[in-house]
Amino acid sequence: MLNFQQWLLSADGGLKSEKSAKQHSYQAKTIAAVIGKASLQKFLSEFIKETKFMQGTTKSYLSSLVHFGNYLLTQKCISDVLHIQTMLGCIKRWIKAFLKRCSERALLKTDNDLQYLVTTKDIQSFELSAVARETIQILAEAELQGHCLPAMSMQSYILVRDYLLSSTVLANGNRSGVLANMTVEEVLNAKEVDDCLVVSVAKHKTAWTTGPAKLVLSRSLYSWVTLLVTKILPQMFGSSDSHGCAFLSVNGQHVKWADNQSPTIIVEKSSPKWKNFMHADTDLMRHRTETAAKCYRVVHQEKTCVSSSKDFVRCDKT
Repeated sequence: MLNFQQWLLSADGGLKSEKSAKQHSYQAKTIAAVIGKASLQKFLSEFIKETKFMQGTTKSYLSSLVHFGNYLLTQKCISDVLHIQTMLGCIKRWIKAFLKRCSERALLKTDNDLQYLVTTKDIQSFELSAVARETIQILAEAELQGHCLPAMSMQSYILVRDYLLSSTVLANGNRSGVLANMTVEEVLNAKEVDDCLVVSVAKHKTAWTTGPAKLVLSRSLYSWVTLLVTKILPQMFGSSDSHGCAFLSVNGQHVKWADNQSPTIIVEKSSPKWKNFMHADTDLMRHRTETAAKCYRVVHQEKTCVSSSKDFVRCDKT
């Protein structure tokens, strides 16, 4: 499977990312191990039920198998070409069949996510919390120390990192990948726009269609993030790599979003006058206008349905 993984990284394999190549390789290997000499139907009828795969996961595994089939054809690793082509056609039909179920589940999940919307009261509670006050005190003391920053415990580092992450999310609402991939160099190269600092993050999910993502930070928040990347990170992890990530886990790796909601949900679904805010929010979060319109509609459809129902009742009575 190593050759298959390398093929995925090439132009023939679609120039997949290393993470994506590893995932496809693992999934294709898993299917091969499950079916052995049996029919592929065994994967659909037995393995999926035993592992309780969701429709999206099943579709992902089947897509990996399509990539593996294309690899076998292009590398001429198998003699029965007609059989592989027939199987690929069958698998593609299965993938298409799962699309409807995947869409239904995605819409249901979006509707359920409405209960996680952050309210103004939640934000005020966060800003006035004991954790926030303690973190601000740590940051203020660190600023006063200048170059002689005292040793910081891992617990204090986690408080500072999570507070800055949360504050940045509440101010922007970008996808979690933007925060995870933001580098030290990108923070230091921020541009001043209307009394705010704008950080351009090159690596994120939709960079190939929308360009660098934009993180807008207030002066105070930017000064704290700068303090984090220039003084705290070198002290905690002994590294001052300008190409390294600005937010790191306790192991010095990419920090992962651990909450059960994405940052996008927080802001994208909470702007009140959505028709006026939609285009501006789309630019900020690097989403397509169609995506933003669909999400806003989901948020406000209960209110619009109630309003329409009342109109129907009034029309019936007149």
